[in-house]
Amino acid sequence: MSATWGSRIRRLRRDRELTATAVAKQVGITRPYFHAIERGQYTPSEGVRLRIAAALGVDPGEIFNYDLSDAS
Repeated sequence: MSATWGSRIRRLRRDRELTATAVAKQVGITRPYFHAIERGQYTPSEGVRLRIAAALGVDPGEIFNYDLSDAS
């Protein structure tokens, strides 16, 4: 579940050569909270998930396995 999300986030972040601090700042969360998300310790809210995807330049479904067109 969130551990899988975390590993995807970490991989995408590293592929883009971004620091956790830079992504956390862009998303509007603290670096410790961002690291906890990457480690799978916390499941981020929908808004944070969308901002993480935007910061990484990917569709949210690529990280979180859902299609926004299905959301109401």
